[in-house]
Amino acid sequence: MISGEAGVVMTVGAGQTIRGNGDIQVAVNNQGTIEADRSGGVLRISGAVVNTGTLRAVDGGTLVLTGGLDNDGELVANNGVIDLNGSLILGGASSIETLGTGTLKLSRHLRADGAAEGATTSALQLILDGGGSVEPDLAGVVFFVEAEDFNFDEGEHMPAADVMPYLGGAYQNRAGDYRVDYYQTGNQTASDLYRVNEGPGLNVNIYAISDQDRGRYRMDVNYKIGNNDATEWYNYTRNYPAPTEPSYFFARLASGSQANAIRIDEVTGPADTTSQTLTNLGEVRGPASAIGTASSTSTARYGG
Repeated sequence: MISGEAGVVMTVGAGQTIRGNGDIQVAVNNQGTIEADRSGGVLRISGAVVNTGTLRAVDGGTLVLTGGLDNDGELVANNGVIDLNGSLILGGASSIETLGTGTLKLSRHLRADGAAEGATTSALQLILDGGGSVEPDLAGVVFFVEAEDFNFDEGEHMPAADVMPYLGGAYQNRAGDYRVDYYQTGNQTASDLYRVNEGPGLNVNIYAISDQDRGRYRMDVNYKIGNNDATEWYNYTRNYPAPTEPSYFFARLASGSQANAIRIDEVTGPADTTSQTLTNLGEVRGPASAIGTASSTSTARYGG
């Protein structure tokens, strides 16, 4: 065990390595390598970590970080587990890689800075389990907007989606109107579930998924929208709560090989027309999530 007084920061220099299992109970500035390499063993760091080197879990070892990670280096899970109980901030030089049965487990939230579109990941085993506390704590003020629940019938919405906890399914069989409620560049026919008869002629791919955890509650049913391309959009009319400042957008995104990015606009005029007036509120950006079924959570801040 390594411990120290409050405020102590341990620096692992370039070319230096810490490996094995045990507890490090101070903040860490890692410029070298920290490796959990004992099968069945756990190397736990309870202080905040700034990483510009390599954090690695190999050969059945588990690396647990509970104090948050500001990462501008490498995260490698090679037949091991990296378990991030604190938040993860990705810088532009970040890389995430899983090999074999390697797994990256994120229990709180991921935030990517403006440069992190260049971050790379080949993490095929990515688990976002919502098991920790989001920071900032959204337990009492979070307002979820489910992607599959975009407007229908030229600007209409379901009041059930205005009230949390919202358990899903309120938009079943309610068709959006093309170029008013949503816009797509091509007809998507791989999965026609939940919302049907959109268009005319431009179906939205919607898939049933089991990701129903919303922290304080679980949804009864959940879906995702797939195969989105640049310039495509969806409208979400809600009676949104009055925002505090600063406020945060958290977005759960999956992208394949491309960087994640969405733009958030407010429709400031009528939402029942093809000529809508928009005011940009911000963007949510993050690194590529490797494959379309793996996802990452990215954050945008506005106000304050």
